[in-house]
Amino acid sequence: MTAASGAMAPAGGARSGRRVLLWLLIPAALIVGVLALGAPNAEGRRYDPSSNGETGTKALVLLLQGLGAQVDVVDALPGDDVDVLLALPGQIPDDQVPALRQWVRRGHTLVVTDTYTDISAGPGRRAAVFGLSENLLDRKECTISALPGAEQIRVDDGSLLADVPDGAEQCFTFQGDAMVVNQAVGDGQVVTLGTGSLFLNRNIGEADNAVVAADLLAPRPGTRLAVLWDTTAGRFERRSLLSLLGPGIRLAGLQLGLAFLVYVFVRGRRLGRPIAEPQPVLIAGSELVNAVGNLMQQTREPARAAAILRAELRRALADRLGLPPGAPPELIADTAASRAGADPERVRAALTDYPVGSEQELLAVAVLVDAVREEVLHVPSR
Repeated sequence: MTAASGAMAPAGGARSGRRVLLWLLIPAALIVGVLALGAPNAEGRRYDPSSNGETGTKALVLLLQGLGAQVDVVDALPGDDVDVLLALPGQIPDDQVPALRQWVRRGHTLVVTDTYTDISAGPGRRAAVFGLSENLLDRKECTISALPGAEQIRVDDGSLLADVPDGAEQCFTFQGDAMVVNQAVGDGQVVTLGTGSLFLNRNIGEADNAVVAADLLAPRPGTRLAVLWDTTAGRFERRSLLSLLGPGIRLAGLQLGLAFLVYVFVRGRRLGRPIAEPQPVLIAGSELVNAVGNLMQQTREPARAAAILRAELRRALADRLGLPPGAPPELIADTAASRAGADPERVRAALTDYPVGSEQELLAVAVLVDAVREEVLHVPSR
C-alpha cells in the first residue's frame, strides 16, 4: 500500500505543475493579444483629423497623403500657396467669410462640409422616405465634371442635402436638392457638401466615398490641401435631435406605433349589436313587509317591527320626493299629497309612530305601509 502511494505521487505533482503552467499562460496570451492588436481607438471630437475613432477623419488624411497630396491641418485661413481648403463642419467663423470669399476668387477651391455658413449653398431637405433616412445616394444626373467616377455615396442618418442655386453644378441629387453642389466664385469655386459624414472613418471606405474625397480634395499628385480645424475651440456640427437616433431606434419606434394602432383597433371594435343588460328587479313592498313581519314574529317584538316598517317607508318616500333624510312625517305627507295626489292623512298615519302591542296591530300597520308604498312609489304589492 505504501509503495503504491509513493508511485502515484509523481503523477499528481505533474498534474499540479501543468495546472500552474496553464494559469500562467492565460495572462501571458492576453498580454500578447493586446500588444498585437494595438491601443484602442482614440475617439476624440467628431471630425477630428487626428482621431482614429469611428467619427474622426484621420483615415481621410492618410488616404489623401497616400495619393500624393500635401495635407496640413490649420486653424486659420491659408495663404495663396494652398490649392484646396477643406472646411470641416462648424469651422468657418462668420467674421472670416469675406476674407475666405476673396481667397476663393483668386483661383482657389473651398470644400465646405455643412450648409450653415454664408459662403456655402443653403440647407436643403433631408434625404428621407416615409420618415426614414436614405443612407445611399446615387449619382443620377451629375453635372460636376470633377466627379467622373463616383456612382454612389453613403452618408449618416439625418444628413441634410444642399439647395442648388441657379447656375450651380450638382451631383447625387434627391428631389431637387443635391449632396454635392459646385458654385463658381470669381476664378475659384466653392463646393458644398450637405454633410461631412461621408468623410468619417467609419464611412470613408463605403460605396464611392473615397472616390469623391480623392476627386474633390486631391485631383492631382502634389495638390496642397489645408484642413481647417480649430484644435482649441469646441465647435460642433449642427445636427437635429432626430438625426442623433439610429435607424434601429427609429424602426423600433415605428413598430411600437403600429402595434399601438393595432391594439386600439382590436380593443375598440364592436362585435355585433349592443346587448341590453338585465336590470335588477325591484323588490315589492309586500315581500319586505312579510320578511320583517316574520322576523319580528319570531322575536315577539311587534312595536320594534312597526317602527322599522315606518322608518323604511319614511326613508323611501323622502328619497323619492327629494326631501332631506329625517324629514318629519307631516312634511312628507304634505309633499306626497301635492306631488303624487295621495291622501295626506293616510300617509301621515302610516309614517307616524304610535304604540303597537299585538300582532293584529302590527298587521294593520304593515297593510297600511304597503298600501301607501304602492300609492306613492307605485311599487306593486304581491
